[in-house]
Amino acid sequence: DPGDDSIIKYRYSFGVAQPSSVYSGWVDIPGSGASTTSHKFVLPAPEQYHIKIQAVNSLGSAEQTVTVNPAWPAPAAPSGLKAVLNTTSVSLSWDNPYDASISGYQYRIKTAGTTNTYGAWTNIASSDASTVSHTIAVTGTERRIVQLRATRLYSMGGHGNPATTSTTAPPAAPAPTPLLAPDAPSGLKASGGNGVIDMYWTNPSNTSITGYQYQIKTSSDRNYSAWQSITGSSASTVSFTIPSLTVNTGYSVRLRAGNAAGWGRYTVVYVPTGLTHSPAGAITTPGDGSFTLSWDEPPVAYGITGYRFAYFLHADPSSFTSWVSLPSSTRSHTITGLVNGTRYRIWLRAVSAAGNSGLLTLFVTPTATTTE
Repeated sequence: DPGDDSIIKYRYSFGVAQPSSVYSGWVDIPGSGASTTSHKFVLPAPEQYHIKIQAVNSLGSAEQTVTVNPAWPAPAAPSGLKAVLNTTSVSLSWDNPYDASISGYQYRIKTAGTTNTYGAWTNIASSDASTVSHTIAVTGTERRIVQLRATRLYSMGGHGNPATTSTTAPPAAPAPTPLLAPDAPSGLKASGGNGVIDMYWTNPSNTSITGYQYQIKTSSDRNYSAWQSITGSSASTVSFTIPSLTVNTGYSVRLRAGNAAGWGRYTVVYVPTGLTHSPAGAITTPGDGSFTLSWDEPPVAYGITGYRFAYFLHADPSSFTSWVSLPSSTRSHTITGLVNGTRYRIWLRAVSAAGNSGLLTLFVTPTATTTE
């Protein structure tokens, strides 16, 4: 009490001491006067503060500065502390306390045993309020006891009570999944050609597969052949051609995959071998007393040697005379000398060493050219 009745009020301003004080504006102490000698401040954080107190009368003011170290309570002991012993380290983890006033963490460690003592408390470098894990380098695989505590710069004692835990072994690696023989091939398709069968199947994405085998029999056979390995097959193989088969014969084929665990279940497909498919995309274009026949190569073409076509009156099949043969490179042919307005029937097929393909039937009506 300065014993000065001229004082009409007190006011204060404060700032964090480090690194340098930046003071707040002046704040009047409510209800203060000449007899006021105390005031309680609510500080926003556990820091060291400089506080200015100023007495004011009608002539001016005078002030004094004081340094304050708030006595914040010590942090709580960390919760959920776990320690896992690895080959060369101990991995610590704990729950986030969501306490922004924590300035860091410390630990100490010892080998388990009643006669062993803890080492010195060690600061966890760069730790702060958000730190929830740390790795301690160790040698040896003996069980360890670890203590962990949080620190607060201006708390009573500077640190909280420690949490204690003992190390556990890391989780055991899961037992390896036993290797099983591959599943039956999926998506198996086959098409018959001129004495061959082309097989295709879906890639199973099974890197353990070391190869494929097949069995085959004709529709008249009772038993399948012995399993035959597909030479050079591997996990990435998705096709194979079976050679040296009889044309115009139906076959059943079994396919299976194998790995170090053995051969898996098989998939069966039935396929006839044989003939080239019919020409594709065949069209007729009428002309004046004529027509042009055009086509594309068959989608499945085994050793095509040429094409054959015939034409005759649609209303009189007996007008058929003979087949016309064309080279294998031919893709169109024009016939002239026809009667306009008369409908004609056309037959077209591909020819290979194994025989003729299926027959295509088309129709066309020649039309006279009109002029203006």
